[in-house]
Amino acid sequence: MNRRQFLLALTALTTPALSTAISRRIALSSDFGERLENPDEAAGRGITLTGEPTTPLTPSAPLTLTASDANVVISGKHFKDVLDDGSYAIHIRGDHPNQRLNIEITDCLFENARWAIRVDNAADIKIHGNRFVNCGQAIRVSESSTIRVDHNEFKDIGQIAVLNHGYGAYWAQNAVSFINVTGPGNSVSWNIVDNSGANAPYLEDCISFWNSGGVASSWAVIEGNQLRGDTPGSSTGTGIIVGDAVGATTLYAHHVRIRNNTCVRMQSIGIGVAGGHDYDISGNRIYLPLEHALGLSQHPYNRENNPTPGGGIMVFDYSETLECHSIALTGNEAYAIRADDVANPFWADRGSCSQISETGNIWHWDKNNSGGLSDDILPRNLFASLNTRYFSGNRQV
Repeated sequence: MNRRQFLLALTALTTPALSTAISRRIALSSDFGERLENPDEAAGRGITLTGEPTTPLTPSAPLTLTASDANVVISGKHFKDVLDDGSYAIHIRGDHPNQRLNIEITDCLFENARWAIRVDNAADIKIHGNRFVNCGQAIRVSESSTIRVDHNEFKDIGQIAVLNHGYGAYWAQNAVSFINVTGPGNSVSWNIVDNSGANAPYLEDCISFWNSGGVASSWAVIEGNQLRGDTPGSSTGTGIIVGDAVGATTLYAHHVRIRNNTCVRMQSIGIGVAGGHDYDISGNRIYLPLEHALGLSQHPYNRENNPTPGGGIMVFDYSETLECHSIALTGNEAYAIRADDVANPFWADRGSCSQISETGNIWHWDKNNSGGLSDDILPRNLFASLNTRYFSGNRQV
């Protein structure tokens, strides 16, 4: 639920300085492991590591790329201690949302950064195989199209405050935030978020689609993500939120597939639909025990007609746009206890949202029986098997 204005633009690096920090190549790989055919998709990591890492990371100063810096790859960089407010480890600034810059960011480590990656007014950006540790806001993309954020690792997000620059209060920070992102080819898939050991009071959502989505011919995809949260955090915090655009338009909030994600101990809601239309929500698993629930009732923006302080999957036109419809829920399973000690695996406000279909879902309404769902539906330490290796297997810290 990220509602911030754009920060002041940063001064671009000179071309010689930029060329020393990134490698150029004409052709990029078009796929980082197909989601539905990947042999390692059960682990949620998408790409199987082979061999031992061979190339160390290279320390890097912050980078700014503009429309003249198209067709580049940023790879193998270590960005650390980027803590000035209004500065970014990497900032990509195009001229308009459909400007295809063809930029890839891969095999990089972002450590102790207030803002890690920001993308504004650009298209065809691929961010994959990176690690983000102790970042206030990890990835923020706005006014853009054709964005892929796949196979990344996020740990301890939201421990560092990002000051209020619009789009909501200062605490509205996310691992991945899309703001006014539309067009074909959008994906946030096969990522890992592990906040189980964090003191992260500023974390809002793990994956946030604020007025963002796909198009009828190419639905946006949020698939295979493994999300583990922890308190503290926002009382409106979710694992995945779509249709979010309080006080604004939901023009782009539609055509999103939310599939096969696992959410454990989110702050309040596992998966939330807050407005928009044409959503396919299928095969997701959610576990939210009572001792973890915070509850929407604590939030100052809580609508008076919203009686639900938290839950597993929630469908409610929180944005009050009257455009909440055509939502299919298939084969999901959820156990969630509200902050007031009531089981609430699924709730839909059919007065504000219409054409909601349910097929083959398992909702655990007995608060004393989770039906086998537990903390163990995800590994207790999502990073344990990764060590210092990155998804390509070619980098080491």
